[in-house]
Amino acid sequence: MALTWPSHRAPAALLLLLLLLLLAVSACAAEPAPPIPTTSGRALPRLLHDQATLGRPALEADPSRDPAADPVQISHDPDVLQVYRSTRVSLAVTLPAEHRQARCRWSFADAEAAPPGSADPSRCAVEHTFIGGAADERVSVTISDGAWSKTLTRIIPLERLPVSTRPVEAEAAGNVPEKPRGPNSFRMVVIADTSGADSSRLAALAGRIVAIDADLVVHLGGHARDGEEWNRLRETLVEGLRAAKIPLLSAVSPSDLELGPEVRRPLGKDGEQLDLTDGAHFPDRWSFSYEGVFMAFTSGADQSREALDWLRDRLTEAQVYESRLVFSYLPVHPFGEHVPDGAGSHTLGPKFKVYELLLRARTTALFSAGHHVYFKGRYGALPVVSVGSAGSGGQRLLGSEVAQAPSFTVMDVERGLPQRVFALTSTPATDGTEPFDTILDEAYLPETVEVYTR
Repeated sequence: MALTWPSHRAPAALLLLLLLLLLAVSACAAEPAPPIPTTSGRALPRLLHDQATLGRPALEADPSRDPAADPVQISHDPDVLQVYRSTRVSLAVTLPAEHRQARCRWSFADAEAAPPGSADPSRCAVEHTFIGGAADERVSVTISDGAWSKTLTRIIPLERLPVSTRPVEAEAAGNVPEKPRGPNSFRMVVIADTSGADSSRLAALAGRIVAIDADLVVHLGGHARDGEEWNRLRETLVEGLRAAKIPLLSAVSPSDLELGPEVRRPLGKDGEQLDLTDGAHFPDRWSFSYEGVFMAFTSGADQSREALDWLRDRLTEAQVYESRLVFSYLPVHPFGEHVPDGAGSHTLGPKFKVYELLLRARTTALFSAGHHVYFKGRYGALPVVSVGSAGSGGQRLLGSEVAQAPSFTVMDVERGLPQRVFALTSTPATDGTEPFDTILDEAYLPETVEVYTR
């Protein structure tokens, strides 16, 4: 016998059916949903995209919102990188509770220059040492947890220091910053291209170096063009520094080598010869250490594999020092329109091999002089300084219309690490002298010069 609903009971049965359906839906909502399986073997809880409960879908980017509201963030300590000093930075990724087991893979723009083992790329809290302190640094991290992943980028800013633009007093240090004191701290002056300078300019140069209380002077080549100029240089600059007990380190340029350089091995404050870490090829290439800083000097005239191997070996041995400075008359790429004298290339080469060598050796800075202009910046990830010409001005940075006056470069080193680099330039006085009495205002230098960046 077929069963049938009495027609008068149909509305009641329908109401009962609806009531049972509502109860079933409520029971399902009260139970947690099964987890989502992942390829890693862990299970992620299903995330309810209920705006009333969570506010927004978890970990979904919303371009209309403030980025700071994103629960996934990169934090770093300290907040800024020190200028011209290596800075060790602690970095961490802030993760929401549901992704606390996520893995992080870090990417650092200066990875080639960083010390080995600086950061474990699989951890979400790492430490990394940024070398040199010459520019902002970019950090990226990719966070992954099963099927979910996210990539973040953070720029860690370099500390912004005020630029002094006022002239210094000719009679004293004036506005030149006070030099650092204490262990492994000193002031070094780098000069170049004194050839062609008359006795009054050389005397003014020596007097200015003494006035700013330099501890060490490097002549980076371009000493003289003939025997008469050698004599004039010795009688003014060399003797003036010797009388003030300031050691002079003489590097050479390719043209100095052709002429037959009349340079002596470096002397100390009391006239004693200073020990070189390697002086077998002096003066073409040699190395020296001073107050925790290693210095390698090369003319650039010899661009053979042997010379490149020599530089690599010296820098490898120098990893125990706080800083490693390389001085080469020739740069790795031109800075200005001036063509250096002497046979061979006008740049240090092979360019990319030299660059890779210096970067892998964690070179603190490369100083060069061959293009007679002052510029401080980077070639790729390598900090570089082009020192100006102390003997003649009138040269321009590539792409610039402003001719630079004669200048020399000052580096202050504190506890074995460069603290600041600046240039003192000459402005002609009423009596015709040029006393190197003005700090060069770097705000007038271009942001980029060919492949170099400030």
